[in-house]
Amino acid sequence: MKNFIKMVLKYYYTVIVMALFILIMGIVTIAKTPIDIFPEINTPVVTAVWTYTGMPAKDIERRIVTIAERAYASSVNDIEHIESQSLLGVGVIRVFLHPGADINTGITQVSATSHVCMKTMPTGIMPPNILKYTPTTIPVLQVVISSLKLPIQKVTDLAQNNIKVQLTKVEGAQVPLPMGGKVRQIIVDLDMQKMEARGLTPADVTKAVAGQNVIIPSGNTKIGGKDYLVSLNNASSTVDEMNNFPIFSPKANQVVYLSDVGYIHDGNAIQTNMVRQNGAPGSLMTVYKSGRVSSLKVVDGTKKLLPVISKIIPESVKMQVLFDQSVFVKASIRDVIFSGTLAALLTALMVLIFLGSVRSTFIIAISIPLSVLFAVICSSICGQTINMMSLSGLGLAIGMLVDNATVVIENILRNKESMKSASIKEVIYKSTAEVATPTFVSTLSICTVFAPIFLMEGATKYLFIPLAMSVIFSMLGSYMLSNTLVPVLVDKLLKKKEVLDSKSLLFKVNNFVNVNFEKLRKVYKKYLVRSIMARPKKVGAVYGIIILSSLLLIPFIGENFFPEVDAGQIRLHVYAPHGTRIEETAREFTRIENTIRKVIPSRELDTILDNIGLPASSLNLAFMDSSQIGVGDGEILIALKENHKPTKDYVKQLRKTLNKEFPDTVFFFQNADMVGKILNFGLASPIDVQIQGKNISENYKLAVKMLEDIKKIRGVADAHIHQITDAPELRINVDKTRAGIMNLSQETVSRNVLTALTSSGQVAPNYWVDPENGVNYTLALQVPQYNVDTVKNVTDIPVAYSHNSPVRLSNIAEVSSGVTSSVVNHYDIMPVYDILMNLQDRDLAGVASDVNKVVRKYQKQAPRGTFINIHGQAKSMNYVFSSLLSGLMLALILVYLLIVVNFQSWRNPFIIITPVPLALSGIIWMLFVSDTTFSVQALMGSIMAVGVSCANSILVVSFATDKMRAGYSSVQAAIQAGYTRIRPVIMTASAMILGMLPMALGIGEGGEQNAPIGRTVIGGLMFATYATLVIVPMLFAILNKNKKFERMDNED
Repeated sequence: MKNFIKMVLKYYYTVIVMALFILIMGIVTIAKTPIDIFPEINTPVVTAVWTYTGMPAKDIERRIVTIAERAYASSVNDIEHIESQSLLGVGVIRVFLHPGADINTGITQVSATSHVCMKTMPTGIMPPNILKYTPTTIPVLQVVISSLKLPIQKVTDLAQNNIKVQLTKVEGAQVPLPMGGKVRQIIVDLDMQKMEARGLTPADVTKAVAGQNVIIPSGNTKIGGKDYLVSLNNASSTVDEMNNFPIFSPKANQVVYLSDVGYIHDGNAIQTNMVRQNGAPGSLMTVYKSGRVSSLKVVDGTKKLLPVISKIIPESVKMQVLFDQSVFVKASIRDVIFSGTLAALLTALMVLIFLGSVRSTFIIAISIPLSVLFAVICSSICGQTINMMSLSGLGLAIGMLVDNATVVIENILRNKESMKSASIKEVIYKSTAEVATPTFVSTLSICTVFAPIFLMEGATKYLFIPLAMSVIFSMLGSYMLSNTLVPVLVDKLLKKKEVLDSKSLLFKVNNFVNVNFEKLRKVYKKYLVRSIMARPKKVGAVYGIIILSSLLLIPFIGENFFPEVDAGQIRLHVYAPHGTRIEETAREFTRIENTIRKVIPSRELDTILDNIGLPASSLNLAFMDSSQIGVGDGEILIALKENHKPTKDYVKQLRKTLNKEFPDTVFFFQNADMVGKILNFGLASPIDVQIQGKNISENYKLAVKMLEDIKKIRGVADAHIHQITDAPELRINVDKTRAGIMNLSQETVSRNVLTALTSSGQVAPNYWVDPENGVNYTLALQVPQYNVDTVKNVTDIPVAYSHNSPVRLSNIAEVSSGVTSSVVNHYDIMPVYDILMNLQDRDLAGVASDVNKVVRKYQKQAPRGTFINIHGQAKSMNYVFSSLLSGLMLALILVYLLIVVNFQSWRNPFIIITPVPLALSGIIWMLFVSDTTFSVQALMGSIMAVGVSCANSILVVSFATDKMRAGYSSVQAAIQAGYTRIRPVIMTASAMILGMLPMALGIGEGGEQNAPIGRTVIGGLMFATYATLVIVPMLFAILNKNKKFERMDNED
């Protein structure tokens, strides 16, 4: 090692250039690397959205979804599982591929398979919309488009055909069709009485219109010396022209016109979706992040484009940005950076106070930013983004980044005092070589405890690998700099002893610290001597009592996947009584809004946004979770102003008030922040109990019984069965014999009923091009809804004309009422019932444990072939916790083996890891005292605390071993090691604790997310430092009593 240090000092220009290279490339890398809240989670999902307007959910399930699911299962590679949801007129199938699978191949296979299986599906079905989805495909911005002058239909049309088209140009943005508003269509309102008088049915008029509004080219002809293009008046240039479409009337035996049986006008499709901002109608554009482009870039790109778009739309149309997630992302990252910077300053201050040298502190402190930049460069090379997890890793490591440099400089300064005749270079050679191996093993120990993270499987590994990379790369960078840049700077800056002005504050503080620290060392030495010579059993008993007491605290510390984050947003899903029409649902939402405004004062309430019903474009469902199921439900998004009361307090109050005032309505609070949405991995709730099996009726009864038991569990809120099985239904039973006598097929009857009640858009699609904007609009025929508002109106629908008299539906069919399912879900092609629930005033693990007891109870009662499973965050948390805990055990084994290789002993490595149990005890006590639950962040902090405790112990045992080689007894060596190494151990531990303090306090936006990291590190280090300075020397003295070490040369 001495030769390496000599080379470093000789070619010091190269070392300085290396440091400058890290500085420059680090800044460039930060500028170019995407910034986001979470890393990209490579769990590919292919979503296929099938549409058949007007078809009930049960028929969508049986005739479309199940066929497609079975086809995908046999033709698509790398399938992990398949989920589906069937609603009125739409089926959404999500094909989950194994992590790392090629999603483009999956899309190709799903697309090809879909086209093949369409042959066995209902006539007229169109190919599905197919797109990719990942857990990080979440809304990052919402834009509400509204106007006080233009009708909502015109506003929706502008949003769909102008604004959306422009927004898709933003890099990384995925923009589905707008929600809410009224979708423009050319509507033919049929008059049943006029049709009946002329012997026409809805199907007859539809066929006639389709025959008149055609898009067929006419070719060209050569006449004389010229080539003429031939055009026909196939399509009308205006809507009014279509009123003159001729229709043959069999009853009158003459041609009548479209205006004689109906009224064609520029209208809108039947509304199934409403969006309102603070009660005012509008259209909602949701911008999703897609791919590796950061959320910040997507939001910034969208905001920059909006002023440009405003110049190409009418002035009265306003676009307002709502629920901008970049505000939370920026604030969270800014606060993490602030905490890290403050931690670095506090760490440097601690070093300055101990060393009393500005130049020494500068040398040590400069390794912090350079190590951080080194980690950023390496992580970027490995394809990682800058995100909360990678920044948490850097924040976790900051307190440790000075350790190697501190140990090197402290050893140089100590040897400089004892080697007064030697040159500064000789002191550097000897001092750096002495600690090179221990610091290397210490650094490797810290890196090793994070290594098992790379062995994790599933989607969660993508969350934690960036954190592990940040720690490992920064620690390796710190070690590299401590053996290159630090010796060079010491050689250049510390040749002469730095003399402080005796009147300066730094001199006084440093002198005070040194004087009192020397007193502490003497007290510590006496305590250590007594512990080794007279009281090893008492010390051991204290060690055992601390560990045992901490174990007794575990049941009182809850477990959550991630700490709860207050983003100042509330997302409330509302289910009106089953079968409620959209107009009544909107009125119910108005009443609910009024109650919300009573609970949340106006000074804290920013915006209320309603999104009621199913979007007109089924494509939007591919981006949403499964909670939206019909026109009788919707969600209310509430944005709070800054300096508001805790969001969870308002949620708790609203839950109580709303359930009391609206007993027939189901309320379900969902995650509104980005973190919660991503962690739910597309599910609607943190705990989802699924009853899966073919025995549908028995399984539903089982779900109802389970729901009653689950509601009794402490901490469960908003529990409900997701599927609706009692939606009102009119059943039309056609007498096929009677219909056959009248030469009527079931298809003819169905087409007439569908056209009258819904529209002709599905069975006979037709389009009209607006010459003003060039947009194709659906031309649909239907009976106005206000003309079919009774059962009699339904039965009066004309389905044929026979013997000069109309054949109404009532002539060939009977109508009865009943109930049906309005939503059907599958998991791996098997029907499922979902019991969704939230948490209130209790941790996730505690609630999940009690829910699991209910699941085990009812699994015994379940019919054969029925399986009950828990999905959601609870399932992910259990996997992650078990993986991290088993990884921690593996890490300890690896660290132990690494130390065995270094010390060539089984005994000393065992001594080195003895602080680990005490570190874990300190972690438990800190969590208990600070009222913090176990979480992923807490476990990450625990892993770091374990690594640091081992690293500090290595320095003590290594020094003691060297002393025994020099001829000291084990007791003398242990006492001398503790007495000599107490200063660097206290310095590094104090620096780490101070460095973690800003994070532990959870300061700033989203600070509560990383607070457990700081708290666990502080608690672990406080207890582990005692073990390092007392337990480790004591065990070394006892276990090496009869051990003799051969003298070894320190030279290379």
